[in-house]
Amino acid sequence: MMTMDKWGLGLCSVGLLITLLSTDATNMNWDFLSLVTGITFIVAGIVMVRKSAKKAKLKDGGKSS
Repeated sequence: MMTMDKWGLGLCSVGLLITLLSTDATNMNWDFLSLVTGITFIVAGIVMVRKSAKKAKLKDGGKSS
């Protein structure tokens, strides 16, 4: 696993945690800044993982699954 994969997966997991914790449990109000930040982290992590997978596929000559 390449470093970019690890960083991308880490960003996705942090983004999911931020998204899960972006609501107030007492009155169910959303904190939209935290929600947008979490979604941004998730999207950035997915982009990093896909970019790394594409590089690995090109490096292997398309032989990896």
